[in-house]
Amino acid sequence: MTLENRVYGVVAEAFGVPVDSVSDATEPTDIPQWDSLGHMSLITEIEKAFSVMFEIDEIMEAVSVRAIVKILQAKGVCDD
Repeated sequence: MTLENRVYGVVAEAFGVPVDSVSDATEPTDIPQWDSLGHMSLITEIEKAFSVMFEIDEIMEAVSVRAIVKILQAKGVCDD
């Protein structure tokens, strides 16, 4: 499974939305639950799912699914 698809699954689960509604371009304005509290919950779920820890600057940069994937790639996370 690709890293992107794995991230889509985590985002969908974190916000209770269908996975097919999540794409690389998905950002907070696309998901009403993705507010400041939802953002922190999502980061926690991403950290658990990929066994990584985000730095404060990375949390602030994670403003879309595409950005989250790039952060994970920079941390050495790759496709399964």
